[in-house]
Amino acid sequence: MKDLLSNAFTCIRNGQKANKEYVIFPSSNFIEKILQILINKGYLQSNEEVFINNKKFIKVILKYDRNQKGIIKEIKRVSKQSKRVYVDKESVPRIKNGYGVSIISTSKGILTGRESCEKGLGGEVICHVF
Repeated sequence: MKDLLSNAFTCIRNGQKANKEYVIFPSSNFIEKILQILINKGYLQSNEEVFINNKKFIKVILKYDRNQKGIIKEIKRVSKQSKRVYVDKESVPRIKNGYGVSIISTSKGILTGRESCEKGLGGEVICHVF
């Protein structure tokens, strides 16, 4: 598996479509930081480390609204291995007029688009979530 982040996003999308309580996928520090942002912003309920056959995985508990529809309407990978997308501090994208969140990898760590604007940082656009 080459792109763990795309795999994680696909697991989350498919899990919500199937109304699963949780999804499990391989762990990495990069994915854990992105998941923490999504939890803080209210898109996911929680995550925890699990070990299966001495390998580290992440168990993510999904979040639904009153009608049992997934909170995440769209989660889209922007910067891919084949094409990296960079922005400067003036052109950080706003998602759905501020209702969504963009996640950016900056020199100060992984931040939301709003946080990177406030700190005056640009970087690589990882994904958009709405």
